[in-house]
Amino acid sequence: MNSGKNLIELCTFKARATSDSSGHTHIVVGGLDTYKTSQEKYMGFIPVGPKLITGMAQYKNFLNGVSKLLTARDNTAQVTIAQAA
Repeated sequence: MNSGKNLIELCTFKARATSDSSGHTHIVVGGLDTYKTSQEKYMGFIPVGPKLITGMAQYKNFLNGVSKLLTARDNTAQVTIAQAA
């Protein structure tokens, strides 16, 4: 996943689609493989506060968009978005 003008790589992840014997399609997206973090700094060099994953908001928007598209195409689709522990 890149920034809007492909200037910065925000994160990478895998996606996989499979079909079972009953004809149900399973799509697994996620688990960040690579990502960048940022952290607020005091006086330009003293780290303060938590580290934040750059692009996390865009990643979540992407997952929500996939969910909406899938349920729009198949109203019986069951979509679960979960965060790994």
